[in-house]
Amino acid sequence: MIKFTTNEKNLATVLAGKPLKLTKLVKIALRRTWREIGKDLKDEATKAILSSKSGKHYTTGSRSGGRRRRHVASAPGESHSDVSGALRRSLDWKVNGWDSLDFGYLYRPPDYAHSVEFGDPPDLKPRPTLLNAIKAQQGNIERQFASNMRDELG
Repeated sequence: MIKFTTNEKNLATVLAGKPLKLTKLVKIALRRTWREIGKDLKDEATKAILSSKSGKHYTTGSRSGGRRRRHVASAPGESHSDVSGALRRSLDWKVNGWDSLDFGYLYRPPDYAHSVEFGDPPDLKPRPTLLNAIKAQQGNIERQFASNMRDELG
């Protein structure tokens, strides 16, 4: 899980001596921004998980005439591939008041979630789905903060 937080000390310095209404408006804008960012990050990560991969090709399934399936694994550095869907389904976000956002494998993540995301040397290289989503959304995140503050404060 990755936690984004508002720097409360800096915010307190900026809002010191300002009217209470202004402080409330800033907190409303922050909370709305966290919700929008959380949704965008989850959407970006899900899109990356379900996209085509460039790793090794495998054929799985029964050798005794049962159904066989082709699978393309993810390459190191790419978002992980979606084999069972358990890791993708555990991906979510949660806003904690106005001051923070949790993003990651929050709800019943499989035991291997940490190993896939950060690697498990020497065998498994990282498949940083969360960090890839953050990098892809970085410009959008900055625009959302500016836009929501502008909208709320007029």
